[in-house]
Amino acid sequence: MARPPMVVLVLVFLGGAASVAPARAAAPLQLFYRVSHSVVGDVGWYSCTVEPLGNGATQVNAREHIDVRMLGISVYHLDASNTERWAGNRLISFQAVSDKADGRIEISGEAKGDHFTVTSPQGSLTTAATVHPAEPCAANFLQSTTVLHPD
Repeated sequence: MARPPMVVLVLVFLGGAASVAPARAAAPLQLFYRVSHSVVGDVGWYSCTVEPLGNGATQVNAREHIDVRMLGISVYHLDASNTERWAGNRLISFQAVSDKADGRIEISGEAKGDHFTVTSPQGSLTTAATVHPAEPCAANFLQSTTVLHPD
């Protein structure tokens, strides 16, 4: 898991970057985290790129690789990626792929009127329009009352 002090610092920086992005040239912001476990040490990484698209739109691309090994044997493995499209502070679309030991899962979501619809292999779910993905690259995710996690 990411070290909390580092995550808080990055989130504060990202929130500040999001508020001044319209005044600057559209340059992507890239963040990279190492993931460590208190017993087994480094177990992977998480990265995201926040790219301003113009007109208040933003795209966030996140990737995650976790491989927990004990005595050389993998006891947990995850490869995941997601792409988010934002219009201001509203999530417009979400595409995610997770590949774990129990298989591959694809999830998609789309803003529709005053709600957000998520579609997974288990079916569809309609939630609040204010939903935010559970990841540190969305500028205001700490203020959300509804969180989306691909698992």
